[in-house]
Amino acid sequence: MKFVDEYRRRQKDIARKRRELNRLRTSRAITRDRHRVALLANIEQAAAVEPPLIEAEDIVLGVLPLFHVYGLNAVLGQVLRQQARLVLAEGFDVEGTLELVEREAVTVVPVAPPVLAYWRDVDRLDERLASVRVVLSGSAPLASSSRCCRPASPAPGCIRRSTCWLGGAARCRGIIPA
Repeated sequence: MKFVDEYRRRQKDIARKRRELNRLRTSRAITRDRHRVALLANIEQAAAVEPPLIEAEDIVLGVLPLFHVYGLNAVLGQVLRQQARLVLAEGFDVEGTLELVEREAVTVVPVAPPVLAYWRDVDRLDERLASVRVVLSGSAPLASSSRCCRPASPAPGCIRRSTCWLGGAARCRGIIPA
């Protein structure tokens, strides 16, 4: 009888552990679904902004790595959603990134404010950013005195836009005409 009792106890332990494991798997699946829903909601919310941040005919600058929420949602997510073209830079380099923007005729430049600070004193900046339609800032408002996308002779319709991308609570904070 001792053997039978031990067998039954082990079977009950195994059944309990399976239930716990299934609960854990379900919990993880629910969490993944919540993250997926938040990501899609974030992308759809940004796509609904008028005028659009990124349009199908845009050429968008992407700076690798795109592991941050801004790179994934605001840049890659919007490019895929709008079926725009993405030009990737292998990391940020002051001159190299500007050359890429100029050579590929990039129309949307989503960057963090420090990038604009690095570009501030670059020669011929107005010429090199002539193709840019929108400069997006993902971590802080763009200063109204920013030289980027505010050339001596402004490109028609060029706007600076400050955006905040925080998980599923993305919202646009301001649109400043050039």
